Amino acid sequence: FNWAPNEWWNARVPVTWLDPLAQTFLVDTQGGAFLTSIDLFFKDKDENLPVTIQLRTVENGQPTHIILPFSEVTMPADNIQVSEDASVPTTFVFKAPIHVIQGVEYCFVVMSNSDQVRCWVSELGKYDVTNPSYRITAQPYAGVYFESSHASTWTPNQTKDIKFSLR
Repeated sequence: FNWAPNEWWNARVPVTWLDPLAQTFLVDTQGGAFLTSIDLFFKDKDENLPVTIQLRTVENGQPTHIILPFSEVTMPADNIQVSEDASVPTTFVFKAPIHVIQGVEYCFVVMSNSDQVRCWVSELGKYDVTNPSYRITAQPYAGVYFESSHASTWTPNQTKDIKFSLR
């Protein structure tokens, strides 16, 4: 066994030091699906810095560093829509249709170099901003919301979900 230390280092997946959010989702479409875009809903944005999204694999219920080909999309700040009632989407179109397999869990990751970007989330026990008389009492689908302080270690939150629509 003979290798130089820098060979081992170069074989590792690079770690980014952002504070991203992630949301897992399970593909329940018979035969899988081809994803073409995702709508995210923002409460706040940075006036200058973009937002990047990625589709990633999930291992043991946790987001990985493995990005699905053609799924990384960066949206300039000028194109990010915000709303006070979670009603206006920002559509991220993938560079090509992304094939996802039935019965497999994936996630999307939302990243920015700004601490001003905020996505709309639902939280169990809170009132729905789109229908203030409705208290959220159940998760809308099988998925988990994650936060990370450096894009390497993820903390799940079983009471929240990011508002999104996959196409």
